[in-house]
Amino acid sequence: MPKVEQFDKHIALQEATNVFWQKGYKGTSLTDLTLALGIGKGSFYNTFKSKSVLFEQCINAYRCDSIKSLKEILQAEKNAKKGLRNFLKATLDYAVNDPEHKGCFLTNTCTELAASNECIAQLMNDHYKEMKLIISIYLKNASSLKNLTITQVANTIVTFFIGMTVEVKLQNNKKQIEQSIHHLLQSLF
Repeated sequence: MPKVEQFDKHIALQEATNVFWQKGYKGTSLTDLTLALGIGKGSFYNTFKSKSVLFEQCINAYRCDSIKSLKEILQAEKNAKKGLRNFLKATLDYAVNDPEHKGCFLTNTCTELAASNECIAQLMNDHYKEMKLIISIYLKNASSLKNLTITQVANTIVTFFIGMTVEVKLQNNKKQIEQSIHHLLQSLF
């Protein structure tokens, strides 16, 4: 009789993501993961194959959620300046209101592993390219910017986003970051 999974894989990915998010990839042990998931090592290996395979699945699930959220926020606002402000402000509010101040899972992963792991670097580059593409398409439809300027604005927004998610972890200074968002958007539009 074939084995039947006794847990929800989506919930397991969320739990594993939280462990990786809190401890980082290198700081997370197999025991940390099996305890968080409530499964034994055999079930872990049968389901996820390895820590690195599970980590990549967590990254991909987080990326999907992140991209979906970005699209929803931008699609809800026709004015480009307001839409980008809503995106950056939502990111800031989420980070500031997180009691653990974990920052962004992908930014944390990038700073921990991208320099030493080509696969992770590629995943992060792919994610940020996708963000830039979504923002560029949004700007083409929601602003009067020229194509070259659209690319520059999308690059600037994503660069700011990455820096903001790190800064929140460093000082948790919401008012200062809100002012930076305001000044950034004033300079771009």
